[in-house]
Amino acid sequence: NRDSPKRRVRHGDQLLAVNGRSDSAEILLKEMKRGSKIELVFRRPASFCVHLVRKSLGARLGIEITHSANRSLVIQKINRGIVHDWNLAHPEKLVEVKDRIVRVNAVHGDSERMLAEALSRAMLNVLLHKAHGPANDGSREL
Repeated sequence: NRDSPKRRVRHGDQLLAVNGRSDSAEILLKEMKRGSKIELVFRRPASFCVHLVRKSLGARLGIEITHSANRSLVIQKINRGIVHDWNLAHPEKLVEVKDRIVRVNAVHGDSERMLAEALSRAMLNVLLHKAHGPANDGSREL
C-alpha cells in the first residue's frame, strides 16, 4: 500500500483471486495460509451517487435491504417508491438489486446509522457501489 498509493487496497474492494485461484472464500483463505508469498487480485467497485427527495417523511424508499458486515446496506429488492421513481427518471444511473449503499448524507461505515438517516430525512444523498461491472480507480463520476 505504501509503495503504490493509487493501487492500495481500500474498504469495499473485492478479493477476486489468490495465487491465480478464484474459488470459494474457504479455498481463497486456505491458499493465503499455504505459502509465504501470495498474489492477490482485487476489483474496485464502480461508485455513483443518487439524490432522492421525499415529498413527505412518510414516503417509502421502496427498497428491501440487508446489512453487510454492519458497514453497508445491500439492496435485495426494489418495489414501488422513491428509488423506483429515480430509476424511471434516470435510466443511465439505475439503482439495482445487490448494489451496496455505503453512505447516506454524511453517514458512512455504520449500517444502523445509515438506515436511521435514510428513514429520518427528506433529502438523501446516497453513495452506492455497483454489485458488478467494470472496475475503476474510484475517480470516475457516473
